[in-house]
Amino acid sequence: MQIFALALCAQVAGRLLRSESESAALSRVHAGVRLRLHTKARVTARGQLPSDILYTAVKVGSPPQEFLVAIDTSSGHLVLPSKDCTSQGCLAHRYYDATLSTSGHALATLDNLAEDGGPKETVSFNFARGSVTGTFATDTVCLDSLCVGMNFIEATRMSDEPFSLVPYDGILGLGMPQLSTTKEFNFIGQLVGDGALQRTQFAIWLARHGHHGEADTEESELTLGDFNRDRLASEVVWSTLTSQPGQPMSGFWQFMVKDLAVDDKTLEVCKPPSGCQAVLDSSTTAVGLPRELFDLLQGQSEVRSDCSNLASLPNIGFVIGGYILNLRPKDYVLRSGDGASCESLLYPLNVIKPKGPLILLGTPFLTAFYSIYDRETLKVGLSLATHKHQAAEEVPKLFLKLPV
Repeated sequence: MQIFALALCAQVAGRLLRSESESAALSRVHAGVRLRLHTKARVTARGQLPSDILYTAVKVGSPPQEFLVAIDTSSGHLVLPSKDCTSQGCLAHRYYDATLSTSGHALATLDNLAEDGGPKETVSFNFARGSVTGTFATDTVCLDSLCVGMNFIEATRMSDEPFSLVPYDGILGLGMPQLSTTKEFNFIGQLVGDGALQRTQFAIWLARHGHHGEADTEESELTLGDFNRDRLASEVVWSTLTSQPGQPMSGFWQFMVKDLAVDDKTLEVCKPPSGCQAVLDSSTTAVGLPRELFDLLQGQSEVRSDCSNLASLPNIGFVIGGYILNLRPKDYVLRSGDGASCESLLYPLNVIKPKGPLILLGTPFLTAFYSIYDRETLKVGLSLATHKHQAAEEVPKLFLKLPV
């Protein structure tokens, strides 16, 4: 199965500052903005089952150059193909050209922005299934009616996999500032600094498409500056952002899972005081688990490839706050369009110390649960998400309140 995990990390020193005149010229919106997001099911070259990829449009520069970008809660940069990129991963997509924009320009280095000529400073990003190398640029970036001046990465090389295979051109990171080269590269941070958001939060609702006969009739939704209460099917449970023991904050939307459960029976596998560390990741199309936890759950929920045991599979739950947030078999099993084959969306994940071990809660989890990301309070909120075919009697079973 093709798993897309676009978690980015970079090591670059330096600082970039925008002038007050540039900031004053930027568009400001003091309210929540809701954007429709697109998902596209695709079949990989190896004939694997399709996965949903979440993306939207951004406009960069004056006059605007439009790009499709993947929404990635686990990275901290906007990455766009450069006109100088000749790798297949870039050639399959639209590219950014600073010479066509009156509001932007390339940046030679982070340490000496006035330097003219000579080689440009570069940065490299490693992905689970790919990599990017790029230089720096600054310009006005607009997501719907929200516009901000910011720095971003012009990719001069993008690996064939996954970039030559996907429908989007680049990546828009919505992670915390620790994942950005400097704060001027952080999209949400720049919006907050310019007073463009009503609240320093955003929220994601993912639509179900062709999901075991339970498809929604609308597109997914990203809300900036607020969250959409109409998407809440339960109360919201809030968790404080955490880090691995003895480590600084990672920049991921990371929090503690107190335990795992199978059919509402807790397994007592997440040891206090730090429990199991989990990350909400909109660019991962599965649920990643440390090998020990994966083996434990796999032993109780192994999916037969012919779907013959689908009806007997258990719910798999994550104990968060005082609740068990349950995934049904329909949520963690990917079934082919003809219904003849099934595949588990759980997979073993080896994130070594000090960043790991981690549970990676990707789109199967984020479809079942509405997610709210609050930078001011440093918390994430989770509620059972509303869906077209979700029965009211399912709510207390899928968002199960534990006895005090």
